[in-house]
Amino acid sequence: MLTPLILSVAISIDSFSIGVSYGIKKLRIPIFPFVLIISESTASLLLSRAIGDTINMFVSPKISAIISCMMLLGLGLWMFFHSLVTLNSRHKKESNFDKTSTNKNLKLIEIIMAILKEPSQADMDVSGEINTKEALILGIALALDSFGAGLGASIGEFNMMVIIILTTVFNVTFLSLGLTIGHRLSRLWSYNKIELTPGILLIMLGILRLL
Repeated sequence: MLTPLILSVAISIDSFSIGVSYGIKKLRIPIFPFVLIISESTASLLLSRAIGDTINMFVSPKISAIISCMMLLGLGLWMFFHSLVTLNSRHKKESNFDKTSTNKNLKLIEIIMAILKEPSQADMDVSGEINTKEALILGIALALDSFGAGLGASIGEFNMMVIIILTTVFNVTFLSLGLTIGHRLSRLWSYNKIELTPGILLIMLGILRLL
């Protein structure tokens, strides 16, 4: 039960980081966009489970464990170093993302990458509120990490239903909690450290698969 719990926290803790970021910048997420964001993450886990189960039909448990280990380690390392680069860039300069030209000049993948770098970029119309379209794009950005971690877990034959349920609950809790804390605090001391946590947890899980 401990491993699914750790994995679920690793997948969903980004919601807390995003919630704090939005709260600090006074961005609101109405109910429907909120539900849409959570639903996309859950859907990506369901899809990763289906793909993982299919892969396991054609490979041995030993090979599945190796693939799972490599995926979790790889994703964990990528998330960790991506967070380091992102935090470093925030200290140097503001993002060059042009919110007024999003729809005309940027492709969807560029928008998603900008949001991964700075979550508040999801407020593309600078309205102070995340609308349905913006929530859809933000949900895709969050779902990418969920899908990768979920696929690695599914191939590794973790209990995916437990992971999906826990991740959904944690996503709702962490996003709500992050928004509340962000609104009340202009600066959260542990915010930068939170962003590094998902990568560290996935690296730990990948190493545990080797043992």
